[in-house]
Amino acid sequence: MTEWRAITEPPLPHPFPHSLSNDEWVIISGVVGISPEGELPEDTTQQTKFAIDHLRHALEAAGSGLHEIVYLKPYVSRREYAAELNEVVREALPTPLPASGALTVVGLLDDRMRVEFEAWAHRGAQLRKAEQ
Repeated sequence: MTEWRAITEPPLPHPFPHSLSNDEWVIISGVVGISPEGELPEDTTQQTKFAIDHLRHALEAAGSGLHEIVYLKPYVSRREYAAELNEVVREALPTPLPASGALTVVGLLDDRMRVEFEAWAHRGAQLRKAEQ
């Protein structure tokens, strides 16, 4: 049986950890674009950059990295935020990019939040470009 470990304890009052890992996988959810000072910028691009930074730190805490993400699911609270989010993701993640499915949701935890991510990283993953 594979043992799963929480990377960090969930912040109260949230009952679930945002990240779990085992010897093969790192699964992260609920990553939003709050600054290190706890502020939530109004700009979609800046929220996405902060969220990617949080994702990077969570992966590194688990002994992984952005290069091992095999599935990334972004959530946006309005469809028009997707273009800005995609631009930041293309710049921040190594290529080839992981598989992804994006969702537009009715809202996130805070009405000011524009983006949220969940990611699955596989230790030792080596993504290759699609065959032509």
